[in-house]
Amino acid sequence: MRSFLSVYQKASLFQGINDAELTAILETLSPTVREYPSGATVYCQGERVHSIGIVLSGTVQGVRNNFGGNEILMAKMGPGDLFGEILVCTQELQSPVS
Repeated sequence: MRSFLSVYQKASLFQGINDAELTAILETLSPTVREYPSGATVYCQGERVHSIGIVLSGTVQGVRNNFGGNEILMAKMGPGDLFGEILVCTQELQSPVS
């Protein structure tokens, strides 16, 4: 957790929070660090989303399949970027992207 402190500080959710406060918040939240191989799917389109993600390293792409089955890039996120927050906060039932 501490090794990613500078990345967490880049996240809009934690902007303006000092190291000590952020460390206390993260200890309370008990975040889980997950690693995914390149090309792996984090959420599938239509899947229920129950947690917010913060990209710690690498990139995450939000893609959506069109009617022809082709993938359309909707978003590309890097270290410090949040994903899934709108779905969690609005209690949307399904992810519109993969």
